[in-house]
Amino acid sequence: MSEMFIGRDEIVDQIRRHDPADRFVADIRGDLGTGRTRLLQHLDEKHPPDVRSIFVDLDDFNPDHPGQVGDKASVGAVQANFTEYARLLQFLVDQAAPSGATGRMRQAIQKARNDEIFAGRTVSIKASLDELNAPLDPQALADAWRRAADAITEIFLELWEGDARGCLLLLDNFDSVSEQEIGVWLTGLLHRRDQHGQSVEPLARPILVVTRSQGSAPSVLPGERVRSWSLSNLSLEEVDKFVTGYRRELAAHRPLGDGRRQVGGAEVDRATLTRINGVTDGHPAILRLVCDLLWGEALAAPGGSVEELLHDLPLPREERSAGLVERLVARLDVPGLMDAIEAAAVPRRFDAELLSALLVQEPPGGDDGSPSGAVDEDGQVDKGLRDHFERIRTLPFTEAGLRDGELRIHEYVRASIVARMGTLQKPRLQKLHERAETYYEHRLRRDFEDEQGRARSYGDWYFLESPVWQNRKREWLYHMSRLEDPKKRHGALLEATRLFLDAHWWWGNYVHFDFCDRLVADLGHLVRNLASDGSGSSARVQAGVELRVWPELSTLHSGLEDVLASYPLRSQKPPRAEWPLVRAALLKIQRACGLARLPERPSARQRHIYALLNVFLAHTWRYQAKARPDAETYFRRADKRYQDANGRFRENGDTWDLAWVAFERADLHLERARKDELLDLNALEQALRLSKDAADFVQPTPGSAPASAPSEDTDTEEEVESPAAEPDHELMSNLHRVRGDIHWLQGRPEQAAVCFGRAVLHSYLFHLTGGPPDEYTLQFYVDIRARALELLDSIWTQGREDDAVACAARMWREAWRTDVDVFPPDEVTIRELMPGIRADTTVRLALLLFPRGPDIEEIGEDDSAFTEEYDRFSDGLDHAVFRDLHEAI
Repeated sequence: MSEMFIGRDEIVDQIRRHDPADRFVADIRGDLGTGRTRLLQHLDEKHPPDVRSIFVDLDDFNPDHPGQVGDKASVGAVQANFTEYARLLQFLVDQAAPSGATGRMRQAIQKARNDEIFAGRTVSIKASLDELNAPLDPQALADAWRRAADAITEIFLELWEGDARGCLLLLDNFDSVSEQEIGVWLTGLLHRRDQHGQSVEPLARPILVVTRSQGSAPSVLPGERVRSWSLSNLSLEEVDKFVTGYRRELAAHRPLGDGRRQVGGAEVDRATLTRINGVTDGHPAILRLVCDLLWGEALAAPGGSVEELLHDLPLPREERSAGLVERLVARLDVPGLMDAIEAAAVPRRFDAELLSALLVQEPPGGDDGSPSGAVDEDGQVDKGLRDHFERIRTLPFTEAGLRDGELRIHEYVRASIVARMGTLQKPRLQKLHERAETYYEHRLRRDFEDEQGRARSYGDWYFLESPVWQNRKREWLYHMSRLEDPKKRHGALLEATRLFLDAHWWWGNYVHFDFCDRLVADLGHLVRNLASDGSGSSARVQAGVELRVWPELSTLHSGLEDVLASYPLRSQKPPRAEWPLVRAALLKIQRACGLARLPERPSARQRHIYALLNVFLAHTWRYQAKARPDAETYFRRADKRYQDANGRFRENGDTWDLAWVAFERADLHLERARKDELLDLNALEQALRLSKDAADFVQPTPGSAPASAPSEDTDTEEEVESPAAEPDHELMSNLHRVRGDIHWLQGRPEQAAVCFGRAVLHSYLFHLTGGPPDEYTLQFYVDIRARALELLDSIWTQGREDDAVACAARMWREAWRTDVDVFPPDEVTIRELMPGIRADTTVRLALLLFPRGPDIEEIGEDDSAFTEEYDRFSDGLDHAVFRDLHEAI
């Protein structure tokens, strides 16, 4: 049956009478289930032919950071708002703008990210050379995202103006975004003040209709043309019209003699009408359920009388819809369907795979958390469960989700079902939340790791910025907040910590990684929900579930937030940064995870987290040592933390982690060796030994296999896994750089130049490892070239000009180990540029000696001038570079 539209005639008539040039704004308020969305759908269906109509459910573009606006907003919250705002503008352009505008909008979004975000966060070779690597101000990053939003707004307005037709713009659930940055930006599209304080309405020719909940904050929409309405329940007369219309439409579609109750005349007697009105109070959503229960076209068999069917419904109004659904499903006579509907109501949205994971008889996947039992070996959902999913799709209270294959139960009905389960089936409700949490955790882990269970390489980490992945993360956190079992809660808390620490080590401690900030922002949103009085910010979020206080989660969030705020970025860590604060934050995280000491029989995940915490604790001692008179004590404490981490990584067989710890320890001992005017030869020897250990991991040769380590699942000894086939050019580059520093300290500049040339080569090859060039690979290439030029400058300023020119030529040879036709730099040009390395010739000398890096606009691009140059370079590459850590110099 089609959705009927009864009542609200005055609102519809007034909206239709307005000309688009009037910029009329209709502000519709109403409680859940009173027909706000249906009103917009009716306007969408019946709009005049000369006016285009665009319907948008803003809840589908909700960044889910309510209250985080202006100075209160974290970088992660602003970035999440930008992502959703960009999606919204792209959607509007796709729906309404002229032909060709879609691609231009997409390019504008990418350009805004490049110009305002990447360009503003990646320092130049000159800046790196001058060590202008102060920690980035988080507010500056938040403002960069705001500037990007301003940039795409201007392009959007230009594209919108390209179409002169009027528009009926229908925005449902405006309150879901109104108290967030996206709400501010969206309101600015509709109304703003210019520099002279005059009212400006940038978005041309819309009739705007917005809906929001009855108790939401006052409208921030342009006030002079706003007309507000409050949707109330239907009157008895309107209930009569609804019932009559329902029965008339049903009679037209139901074949005679099909064995089900015939509708008869469209009208019902007064007693029936009075009974229906008494049960529903004229609430449109409940009224539709009552009609479906009494006369619905999907019913399998005749039922009892109206009085029998409506007798003894749940008294609490919030559970009444659930009671009606139970009776409706009983009349459908489909075994197991009500269980499926209840399971589908627990998540905020679901697909067939999630529904199958919720309905298995045991926790999905047993120990590893993978959804099994209802999914075959090819990943196909069991046919019986697929049938339930398809049946639920046809029910009148089910809506299509934002993404293909996704459904959601209407929020009014969903909240009622969950509230009733909380009263009558609390253990089952908790089990369903546990299964949903396990399902999403598994999906996150499956995306986060490769086939061997290791963290993915840098190039694969683009998926973390995917809206789909971010949505999964939020749904995981949503169900995580509803766990009651202490073990389940602890496991979820460990997983959140592992996600952050892995991302921060592999990316976020070097350049700002939005994933880390967004994870912490989402945890903060969760903590605020849990700290509320239990009802939360709205019924949409809480769905009738009591939330329990979770102090460990609050402690974890506080610690992660402090790490983000105080941990300095870039490779050159300032010794006077807030290292004691970072250390205190890490200890707080350790306490929240219960890992101040490892348990007697720790899990692999506990060992991994414990090891990563020790790596970061080592940083707090190591980098602060440079500013301490007792530096040796700090270096020893750092090395002890590294050794603790090394032991746990070895127990887990984490090969790459072992290699990186070996490199970081080599770098630490290099710093120890040169902390005083008198070179510490013992520390230098340790640095060389550890760099060789790391080389054996990253470029294994016969006889250099890593030592054995206990398997995670058995007590037997197994070989530590060899590294993956994809080379880790970043680590190779770092090791060459360490060896170059060692040679320089030992008075061998030509050998140092060879190592730095190889370091530049591998940092160049790192650009397309696993994906297109990104902010991280660009910054790394900048820093390594700066270190190489620093060596040349040191030789030149010592008065050894001929040596400096010879070393520059040697660096060029090592950086261009390819058969691409390129002319070697001439000595005269090198001599001309060398004196200005730290002034005005930095970039020119870098371009003379080394391959060109990507421009800002080439970041994230698979097909660009840079990628073509890279392909030619790598096609002619001397493959001996993959073993060059073992080559003689």
